[in-house]
Amino acid sequence: MKRRTPYLFSAAILLLAFLSCWALDSYGRSARVYNRAGRLNDPAVARVVVTSPQEACLFWKERGYRGRRLVFIGDRWARFDPSQYNEAPLYRGYPFKLYNLAAKQTREDLDAENFLYIAALNGIVREITAILSPNGFAELAAEARAARNVRFGRHGIFLSHQGFPRTFTTASRFQAGTEPVLLYVSAASFRERDPDELYRRLLQSGLTTDCIVLCLQDGDPAVSPAERAKLARFAELLGAGAKP
Repeated sequence: MKRRTPYLFSAAILLLAFLSCWALDSYGRSARVYNRAGRLNDPAVARVVVTSPQEACLFWKERGYRGRRLVFIGDRWARFDPSQYNEAPLYRGYPFKLYNLAAKQTREDLDAENFLYIAALNGIVREITAILSPNGFAELAAEARAARNVRFGRHGIFLSHQGFPRTFTTASRFQAGTEPVLLYVSAASFRERDPDELYRRLLQSGLTTDCIVLCLQDGDPAVSPAERAKLARFAELLGAGAKP
C-alpha cells in the first residue's frame, strides 16, 4: 500500500490539473459573446461603415463583444510601444475609487494606431489575424526574422507580443478557422488589392463572421479617394446596404 501511495498522489495531481484546465477553457469559451453568424453574403451578418478605426473599437465595445478572434484586413501593420499607455495615475483622491486602466486608456488614449491594442485591453479581442498587402507582408516578414518568438508557416507568420497571439498573412495564404470572427476591413487595404478578388478569396476560405466593419479612414491623408471607392465596391459585394 505504501508503494502505491506516491502513484495515487501523482494521479490525483494530474486529474486536478486536467480538471482545472478544462474548467478554465470552458469558462473562456462561455465568456465569448457572439451574435448570429454566417458567410460574407449572409444577410443576417451585421455590417457597419465607420469613419475611423477608433469608431470601430467603440462600436465593438458598445455591442458587448468579448473574447473574440479578429481578422484585420489592411495594407501594413502599424507598430507602436504599448508601454507608453500603461502608467497608472500618480495621485488619486480619497476615498479611493476602483481604477480601471482599460476604461482610462479608451477614454484618453484611443487613436487610429492603437485601436486594436485598446480592443484587446478591454477584453474584446483575444487573438488577431492580419491579412496584409503583399508589400506589407514582405516588410513584416523581413523584420520578423530577427524576432525570437516567431514561427514561419505555409499560411503565414505567427508572432506573439507579450503572450498575445497574432498571425500575419496575405489574402492568398489566408486559411479561415471554424470560429466566427469579427471582420475589420480598412480603405487602405485596397492600395494593392482588388475588391472583387478579396471578396472571392474570403468566400472561398469559408470564413464566417457575425460582424463586418468597413472603415473609411476619413481624415487620413495616406488614404486616397480611389481606395475609398474600392471599399464602396466591396460594400456593394457584401450587400452592406450602406454605401461609404
